[in-house]
Order: sequence, then C-alpha cells, then structure tokens
Amino acid sequence: ADAYSNMGNTLKELQDVPGAMQCYQRAIQINPAFADAHSNLASILKDGGNLAEAINSYKTALKLKPNFPDAFCNLAHCMQIVCDWSDYKERMKRLVAIVQEQLDSNRLPSVHPHHSMLYPLSHNQRKRVAGKHASLCLEKVSLLHYPPFRFPKRLPTQRIRIGYVSSDFC
Repeated sequence: ADAYSNMGNTLKELQDVPGAMQCYQRAIQINPAFADAHSNLASILKDGGNLAEAINSYKTALKLKPNFPDAFCNLAHCMQIVCDWSDYKERMKRLVAIVQEQLDSNRLPSVHPHHSMLYPLSHNQRKRVAGKHASLCLEKVSLLHYPPFRFPKRLPTQRIRIGYVSSDFC
C-alpha cells in the first residue's frame, strides 16, 4: 500500500492525475485503514471539483487518523467551498491552532497562502505561512540549477510590464 501511495504522489507531481488516482485507490484497496491514501485521493478529487467525494475521503482519513493536520485543513477548505457552516467556529479554532503549532515547530503549514485569507489567522500568521511556502518554492527551483533571472534595463520612455501568478495556472 505504501508503494502505491508513493507512486501516486510521484504521478501527481508529474501531472498524471488519472494514474495517481488509480494508485491511491489501489493503496486503499490493499489497506483500507491507510489514512494518507484516503487524504491523497481526496486531494485529487478536490482539485478535480468533486467536492462531495473529497469531503467523504477527508472524513474517512480523519476517522482513521484523528490528528492529521493536512486532512483537517483541506476538509475545512472544502467545507467553506460548499458553504457548510456547521461547526464553523470549532473548525476554525482547531485550524488556527494547527497552523500556529506548525509555525512554532518550523514545519510547512497545512494551509496554502492563498487560502489563508479565508481563515481567522492574524496578519503575522498569514505572512509566516506565505514565507514557509515561498521557501519551499525556492528549494524546488534551486534543484533546477538555473541562474537567477536578470531583469533587462528599462529605458525611461519604456512602460513597466506587469505579470500575474496564480495557483490556478497549470
């Protein structure tokens, strides 16, 4: 089951979503109590817009492993997307505590920077979440061994060009 889940993670990184989904499903078939595989499958379902199944898979993962920060934070995000406000205050209280504990222990927070605006986090917590995720991006980019980007000099008569970066870009 571990091997299938790991292969699913690799395929997901390579943008092979159907292959990753098959691996996670196979891992669950081999070991139905494998919380990580349920959470990974839920993540693919969530990204694909299948929120009802994603919520069920996150809930299964949390039943199997109640102290599972990634599954809890992703479930909280799904619940907000579908406007399920049941237990909202308690869910947000737990989410904020999870994020603070992760920041205090210098771990990557389970909340993405662009999702942090949805939660009652402090400005400082949001900045720290963004900083931790930015550091992860820098680590990944450094593996490519590209030289740093050099901006061309701009003449005073030239316009400034502005780009846009979004987590929605593939």
